[in-house]
Amino acid sequence: MAIKHRAVLAEDKQERHHAILDAAARLMVRSPERVANVAEVADEAGLAKGTVYLYFPSKEELFLALHERNAAAFFEAMIGRLAEPEPVTLDFMLALTRRHMVDNPLYLPLATRCFGLLAAPMPSEAGAAFMQRMAARMRDAGQDALRGADAVIPVPLHPAREWRRGFNQAELLARKLGPPAVHVLCRTRATPPQAGLGARARRLNVRDAFALAAFPRAPGVARWANALGRWDTRRTAAWIQDRVLVLVDDVCTTGATLDACAAVLKAAGAREVRAITAARAVRAPR
Repeated sequence: MAIKHRAVLAEDKQERHHAILDAAARLMVRSPERVANVAEVADEAGLAKGTVYLYFPSKEELFLALHERNAAAFFEAMIGRLAEPEPVTLDFMLALTRRHMVDNPLYLPLATRCFGLLAAPMPSEAGAAFMQRMAARMRDAGQDALRGADAVIPVPLHPAREWRRGFNQAELLARKLGPPAVHVLCRTRATPPQAGLGARARRLNVRDAFALAAFPRAPGVARWANALGRWDTRRTAAWIQDRVLVLVDDVCTTGATLDACAAVLKAAGAREVRAITAARAVRAPR
């Protein structure tokens, strides 16, 4: 339903914000194979194109906000259940995941598109803000995985990809989870994207793609030093010894990347390796 009056009160602005997201959702349900542009969203919402830009500076930020709204419903349901005294069962988690991620026709297609948007050129502030809000939800929902952890370890990007993108989404998530984020891993080769690969191909793709970082404190592009050449990593391995570490990534599909990273940490002497991700890809039943 279009909102014709000018939004002045906070309640009106919030209502208009959701009306724009509702319009974008309707367009995506009708045409899941494409992402509507701002003009189409404005027309669907009964608003001027400029009004949409007042709420969402770009198409990318609009669809990130729509995905965030979907994800918030999932996290709120999970956190509410975790607050209850009864233990959480596997059946509950499967039902929750199905209800929010499989039965919702928007969740998985939109999640895939949004992580693709983060990999493409877009305002880094928008991507960083989105990741920080997702990290807050991960911290609340992943308390068991984070409890007693010595550090969180972001899954590294290859320096070339991080330079093109401007940030590593796993690092942005890791920084906000509580335990110190430590860069003890590096990506030694630029692997092709995992999207579209089967489980076996994914594991082959990341085989020997990760190693200990000789310079964990190296900032930004200086991390090239970790990926180039063979350095002495004994100090990094000594730090890892007998620690409880939590790997952090944006999405888990088959677990191939997390398994490859965990193998390096375990070989270096980590006592326990856990993992936490912002999203888990679920195959819809055929």
